[in-house]
Amino acid sequence: MSTRHVQSRPGFTMIELIVVVVMLGVLAGAVIPRMMRRSDREAEQNVRVLADFFSTAAARAAIAGQHVALWYDATGDGRMWMETSRAASASDFETNPVWAPDPIVPEQRADRLTFVSGSVDGRALDNRKWTIEMVPGQERGMVIASFRDREGTRTWSIVLAPGSLRAQVVEGATPLDESVDLDATGMGEVSW
Repeated sequence: MSTRHVQSRPGFTMIELIVVVVMLGVLAGAVIPRMMRRSDREAEQNVRVLADFFSTAAARAAIAGQHVALWYDATGDGRMWMETSRAASASDFETNPVWAPDPIVPEQRADRLTFVSGSVDGRALDNRKWTIEMVPGQERGMVIASFRDREGTRTWSIVLAPGSLRAQVVEGATPLDESVDLDATGMGEVSW
């Protein structure tokens, strides 16, 4: 009786290879979109931090009674900072407006965003550098600052209504009119 010895070759079968390729495809289909959404979430978070920054400046001017200015410089990664007046009185400010960086509020960066356009009470802001002054006792005009993500796929506008202490983030195109949801800005009880 002769016994036949079948020698097996080391390697993978075709079915094993197909299973591995399918598994890699499923894994890639789950991971790649998540990685793409991560940059979207980071840009949106960056906009919300900047909106809080606008709100802080408005509250500082209204509550503390200080002259406040928001400064923006698009060079580099879009540095934004707040300065307050060191003048002793309003008359001193008119003759010698001395600004100094605010020691309490840290500067912010629009490092995930590009400034697109903006306006204060209808006056356009420069795309490279701008300053928004908030003077206690004077009505602040409508402030709109629009940003888009670095990929250019999403746009947000930060809207700070006159008299409001809370900036609102509006996703999508730049608002063409100056209408604002009073409830969303914390002014729901104000008569209009």
